[in-house]
Amino acid sequence: MGVVGVAGGAEEAHGQLTGVILDQAGNPIEGVAVEAWGETLRLATRVTDATGAFSIPQVVAARTTALYAHRIGFRAVRRDVDGGAGAGPVEIRLDAEAVSLPTVEVVTSRAFCPRSDERTARALWEAARTRYAHGLDSMGVATYLAAQREVVQPSALGSPPAPGEAEEQRGSSFLLRVSWDRRIDREGYAYPVRRPTAAGALDSWVYAPLQADLAPHFVNELFGKLHTLSVFSEDETGWRLAFCPRNRDRPSIHGTLHVAPDSSLVSAEWMFQTKEPEESAGGRAVFVPGGRQGTSPYLLPSEGVFWRKAPEGGFLQVHERYEGWIVAPGDSVPFLPSRQVTSPAQQLRVVPAAPGGVTSSTGSPPTR
Repeated sequence: MGVVGVAGGAEEAHGQLTGVILDQAGNPIEGVAVEAWGETLRLATRVTDATGAFSIPQVVAARTTALYAHRIGFRAVRRDVDGGAGAGPVEIRLDAEAVSLPTVEVVTSRAFCPRSDERTARALWEAARTRYAHGLDSMGVATYLAAQREVVQPSALGSPPAPGEAEEQRGSSFLLRVSWDRRIDREGYAYPVRRPTAAGALDSWVYAPLQADLAPHFVNELFGKLHTLSVFSEDETGWRLAFCPRNRDRPSIHGTLHVAPDSSLVSAEWMFQTKEPEESAGGRAVFVPGGRQGTSPYLLPSEGVFWRKAPEGGFLQVHERYEGWIVAPGDSVPFLPSRQVTSPAQQLRVVPAAPGGVTSSTGSPPTR
């Protein structure tokens, strides 16, 4: 389990709650989402910088009773704190944790795939839906990202990638996402292709990019129509909802949604089910807490992982860390501004578009 403690070091700014996230070897971890929680409500989220540091402003720190740190490739840690007591900087150490395929696959059992919904699970999903804006069907989205592609063994799926600069770009117009939704509704979550390889062309599948700009699918009406929902587990961090396909005769997905106590989505994890060739493809997406009252009004991920079997053996894994989604009205992909160094508080932020163009936002974190 993760080890937590109090670090010594430089004097912190008055009233702020500061800290650092490290791995078990003492190396700083960049890109960790650190959530500040009150008694029953998530108050704010900060993302660690290259030194693993984060800072919670005094107005939020005074109401903070716990911190929750999580990042793909590490086991999440909750740490009780007294934000109003003026304690020294907090040190949290995270354990590396690979993705466990059986954890996702277990939801295919009859116990977690009922023919009809569990009422509680459906109500939790509906509550999560209402937290997010649903206007992306007329918006383009784009982001800079840091990506790592490698072939790994099953035991290494989801392992934390080496840090890298966000130099690549990803984006889509609403027409592309609408096209995927229509294909999912008609044909399922994947379609067959012939994929060129060193050994010649092989049969394969193209999968819906749920770990990236199609992640809002998890809170749209079509997802709810295509799946039954049940409560897989419950603990102090919220609920895991199992989702299972109503129709297994076409490419489908099954997996879990992590819903926080404030009803926002923390993450989604899924496996694809297809006919031959069966590639054991799947993915995971992590979301910056927000919703309509936060800094992320749309359900767009901060990190995403996709994997499938590689022809040469093992799994092809693609890990992407998204720097900050820009959202703009129109039928084209938004133009990304020139590269600039951003503060950790600005990373992973959805930037709402103003009429007539793309604007940036540096608003304060949610405080209620």
